[in-house]
Amino acid sequence: MASDLRLDRTATSNLLLAHSSTFWDTRSVIRTQILGRVVPHLEDLFLIVNPRPAIPESREFEEIAIPRLRRLRELCEAHGAKLILLVPPTLSSESAVSQMAYAAHSTGVDVSVPIDPAALSAKFYQRDGMHLNSEGAVLFTSALAKDLPERVLTRDTLASRFVQ
Repeated sequence: MASDLRLDRTATSNLLLAHSSTFWDTRSVIRTQILGRVVPHLEDLFLIVNPRPAIPESREFEEIAIPRLRRLRELCEAHGAKLILLVPPTLSSESAVSQMAYAAHSTGVDVSVPIDPAALSAKFYQRDGMHLNSEGAVLFTSALAKDLPERVLTRDTLASRFVQ
């Protein structure tokens, strides 16, 4: 898997440690919380340093996502698990959600879109437009709690509306 993802030794080690160590898995969250308290306006600094990542165009996106999803599905099936791709909302993410849903469906991967991104205005996001704030997280978690049992039992959900 590491070679398929072209991970170097550091990234592979981080992935393995995050899987087996709660501290290692949560260290970036802890670091961010500490920095947020120590450095005023940290979010603004991150927006300058790390601009929003561009979503590849449809064809390029499919060339990247489809083989990865297929490989993940095969790995899950080989170990007796079912892969369900959870697609969280982001501001202006309707096209990205549509692309993810299409890629997942074309590879036989079940996809969960518990809340329509168009239903969440900017007031439900942090300043980066990618992460939900506490109000948005409550809405998303509530929607996920309703969608997940249906997802396990049936295939007809909001995600099917995004597939063209």
